[in-house]
Amino acid sequence: MADTATDITRTSEGYRRRIRQWQKVRDSLEGEERIHERGTAYLPRPAGMKPNDYLSYIERASFYAVSERTLRGLSGLVFRVNPVIDLPPEIEPLADAATPEGFTMNQLVREATQEVLSIGRYGILVDMSSSVDRANLPYLATYKAEDIIRWEERTENSVRKLTRVVVREEAETSGTETTRFIRELLIEDDGVYRQRVYEEVEQESTSTAMFVNDLDTIVSGQYELKETLTPTKNGVAMKEIPFWFCNVFDGRPRTVKPPFLDMVNMNIAHYRNSADYEQSLFMTSQPTPFIFGIPKQDVPKGIGAGTLWHSENRDVKAGFIEFTGPGIEAFERALRNKEDRMAAIGARIIMDVERADNVTAETTRLQTRAETSVLVGGVDTVEEQFTAALSFAVEWAGGDPDDLRFSLNKDYIETRLSPQEITALVMSWQQGAFSRRTLHENLQRGEVIPPNRTLDEERELQDDEGGELGEAAMRFARNPGDAEDGDPNAGSSTGRAGVSFGSGGQGTAEAV
Repeated sequence: MADTATDITRTSEGYRRRIRQWQKVRDSLEGEERIHERGTAYLPRPAGMKPNDYLSYIERASFYAVSERTLRGLSGLVFRVNPVIDLPPEIEPLADAATPEGFTMNQLVREATQEVLSIGRYGILVDMSSSVDRANLPYLATYKAEDIIRWEERTENSVRKLTRVVVREEAETSGTETTRFIRELLIEDDGVYRQRVYEEVEQESTSTAMFVNDLDTIVSGQYELKETLTPTKNGVAMKEIPFWFCNVFDGRPRTVKPPFLDMVNMNIAHYRNSADYEQSLFMTSQPTPFIFGIPKQDVPKGIGAGTLWHSENRDVKAGFIEFTGPGIEAFERALRNKEDRMAAIGARIIMDVERADNVTAETTRLQTRAETSVLVGGVDTVEEQFTAALSFAVEWAGGDPDDLRFSLNKDYIETRLSPQEITALVMSWQQGAFSRRTLHENLQRGEVIPPNRTLDEERELQDDEGGELGEAAMRFARNPGDAEDGDPNAGSSTGRAGVSFGSGGQGTAEAV
């Protein structure tokens, strides 16, 4: 009989403190439909408003999807240049299938970056595959903030050591049956790293898809211990938990305020102003006719261009009630003010393009760099933690971590060289101003050559092109005096690659 877990669903204090914040950011990123579904969680019902009227009040409210657009923009800055992911042969299959779900490394890094920039938390577990076709091949199991429910540390030799992590696994569905699992990673009393897998046997509650109201039931249900594993690395039991946390600025287990929380709070406040604004328009935008001074039975039954209201009584008065006060203008100002404040927090994407007409390019560059501190910190952490996790995976598979190359783009402003700048660079190289490697590095920074292509790889590509032009250029580069007879350019240039940019070059010949 399996043991029934007593505290496996107990969450850490840091988890309970942040769960509502994470959920608020998630809902905001999901968009208007999710915000409407949450009802009074984000839009309180005005006193005295009937339930049916409140439903109409919600439907008229507009949620400005600035949070999702901002995240897309930040992600676009990072991945406008593909990450460098060169895996050693021992773990090369991870490039196409890094997780049990089949995520590629590229997809995984994109997800991690977006999670860290918006929620501020992500987890990576390195584990070994048990399938025959992927024997001795580690893989990455990844976890979003809501699925890392508990963590514990202790101090050993003045260093904080991770001793326990409890995570919720992806639920398994078969037909109408859904099975949930919790995995416990821990260093036991004998100092050995073990895993315990628990299966849900009695469902009592909740998932993160539901809005959290009761912090005591974030994770509930009855779980039984189904399996205990002792992973070994090269035949030796491990003394460390191979789990890496990605926060905004570091890899510590503690939770931090979500980077998008301030923007989301302002976004929701904007949504509430929008609801009141639309309600005011609904109530006041159409003039309301009135008439008094006539018997009830003589009250007109219709209104419009073809309907005449007539009475012999001179005391009868009729007209239209129309809104004339400044209240709606106040709502409009409040909406604009919050849009500007969201822009100040980081949502530059919502600002009108016309506002920047008189801003110089250099000022724009400086402003953009000043607003990317969270972006820089988050990307640095993702790069560091993935490098550490992949290095561990390489060692586990029997390879050399020094063969691993992993890096993310750090240049968030386009620096593509113009044709004139490229020409000037090549001419300077031809004239001996700097080395071929320096030229290669400048062309990489100028986004002409991919950042992950080495100088040797570039030379190999040039050699592989072949053809008369390539062969003639290589011959000229090796010995300019051996140019073919009749070539009008023979000896007219000392260019290193056999490409003439005019007379006067003083550089010595060098093969590309």
